[in-house]
Amino acid sequence: MSFNLHQIVRGSINTVNSDQPFTLYQSIGSFSRDPETMITSPDVSAGIDVTGQIQSIGADQIVQTERITFNETVRRLYLYANSAPASRPWGAWRPLARTGDYVLDQNGNYWFVDAVLEDFSQSGWVSLQVILQTTPPTLNIQEEGTGGSS
Repeated sequence: MSFNLHQIVRGSINTVNSDQPFTLYQSIGSFSRDPETMITSPDVSAGIDVTGQIQSIGADQIVQTERITFNETVRRLYLYANSAPASRPWGAWRPLARTGDYVLDQNGNYWFVDAVLEDFSQSGWVSLQVILQTTPPTLNIQEEGTGGSS
């Protein structure tokens, strides 16, 4: 029998820093192109309501990738995670050949999931590195079972 320490301290965490509502848009690994504008948009699943916390991240803790520059806003996002691999908000491990996910916060800001910093989804949470999108992304939302855009 193992202890879920996160669940034990969950009340104390929320006393100091309350959870915020987020909408998670998971990439389905394909893109769509508008034939009139020729703009390519990532195909994502319909939004999933999740809760989490955005926290600052030190420059020495940032996972360096080719997408990060010094003028970008990079944060750590703690999200509650489902234990099913296909529903995890992962940017690094993609067994289904998917690309990055997006998270929409309560202020209307979109965050691109760039990396998984810690995976404790078996205990109910994941820590993600996210990058603030200065321009809201154009997402092609795929309703489940339709295969079309909305």
